[in-house]
Amino acid sequence: MKPSALCYTCDGYCRHDANFRSQSKGNSLPERYRYISEQSDWDDVARELAGSPRLALDTERNGRYAYRERICLVQISDGKQTILLDPLGVADLTELGRILDDPGVLKALHGSEEDIRFFDRDFGFT
Repeated sequence: MKPSALCYTCDGYCRHDANFRSQSKGNSLPERYRYISEQSDWDDVARELAGSPRLALDTERNGRYAYRERICLVQISDGKQTILLDPLGVADLTELGRILDDPGVLKALHGSEEDIRFFDRDFGFT
């Protein structure tokens, strides 16, 4: 899908403009998807995910549209639900680092070398 609007937060075109955020909240997503853009919501979801035996994770970055690329979306699935985490709206992702560091949680990442590099640079964890 082609990005629809200039996002000044990402310094380029992305899907994090105000219109997309307002359309993504509430019941506009299927039940198994949860869009998280506020810290309190993330804190609740992080507690749920911490108890999951396995997680799949992927990120989206804005490198095609900005000089200093950064993570604009983190997608996490525990097999029952998929979390669409907006790191531009959630300031503290420390719990995600703890979850990823937990050896008791099986993690599936595809092409993760860039994800790991950006997790370290932007959030201080790998």
